[in-house]
Amino acid sequence: PKPPLRSVLWERNVGHSIRPQLVDGFIFPYRDIAELAEKGDVNPEEFVAFAPGELFESYSYGSELLTDDGAVASLVRCAAVLQRIRGVVEGPWDSALTWVDTQLNRLWQARGAFPGLGSALSAFGYEWGLQHGNLVAYDIQLLGERKGDPDHWKLLNDIMTDPTQLPKPTARLLTANLRNGWKGLNADRRALLNLLGRCVLSEDQALRFYDSHSRNKAGIQATEQELLDNPYLLFEQDRSAQNPIAFDTVDRGAFPDDSVREQFPVAEPSTISDPADSRRVRALVVNLLEEAADEGHTLLPPLSAPTRWSCRNRRGRGCAAHHQLFRQPLGSATDQAWRWHLQAV
Repeated sequence: PKPPLRSVLWERNVGHSIRPQLVDGFIFPYRDIAELAEKGDVNPEEFVAFAPGELFESYSYGSELLTDDGAVASLVRCAAVLQRIRGVVEGPWDSALTWVDTQLNRLWQARGAFPGLGSALSAFGYEWGLQHGNLVAYDIQLLGERKGDPDHWKLLNDIMTDPTQLPKPTARLLTANLRNGWKGLNADRRALLNLLGRCVLSEDQALRFYDSHSRNKAGIQATEQELLDNPYLLFEQDRSAQNPIAFDTVDRGAFPDDSVREQFPVAEPSTISDPADSRRVRALVVNLLEEAADEGHTLLPPLSAPTRWSCRNRRGRGCAAHHQLFRQPLGSATDQAWRWHLQAV
């Protein structure tokens, strides 16, 4: 072109304030990794922090909002890569990992125990015509900040009795019929909403599991009691959906950080107190098999599961990637997961 094109509309100069000591953030040493890869010393793919699959849309455009839950998931992936880089490229990676830990602690607190409360409310209110569950949840969050009460589930129960605690436009959404419906919920329905509210779900995903008609239409065979007995069925039985619930989404809800679990414990029978809980391990193995199938694998050696899990293990709270954990007797949860997946694909 005349004159020559000197720039494009979306060109941006990107700067940062991160210093070499990595005390206020970190930068991946991709130039060093690329040089090692050219020599054939490393596989560069092992040192890339890929965005979690469930956050594809959040990372599709630079201006998208990343939720606190999404930030937790992303930093966990970064921490796993930093662990691998530490033995390959020299640098203050311990400082970077310390920074990641600090941010994760802050983000878990910001995320809270019920980040999916809005979608859970929308699922409950579907039959009552409630179309703004997320708006109600937002005002509950603001109410909690004013009262200094982070228990949004307790506040939800309170406003169902006295909606005047919310701004008038929002309070009008909570009609008398809707509030009577809330009071009439049986224990299992209420517990299921509590569980759904602990996971960052879309309104469609929450409705798919809360509403029995939607559940049947989606081919989900689990009953409400079975979902409460095993929260990971939210992932396992949703794998064929167009917008499936991810394993990590359920895992962060059912087995969150210690600080969240201690302050807002998950009620029985949904409690997951052991990272090697058989319900969690089975869902994990199914998830690893799904990922391997997406990569083109037809078969996968059973003992590759620990290695695959180590590549994305949550620093300090993951399922111990020990070979014995995945080498349980025939009939165990992991063996059932292997056979179940092969039958499903």
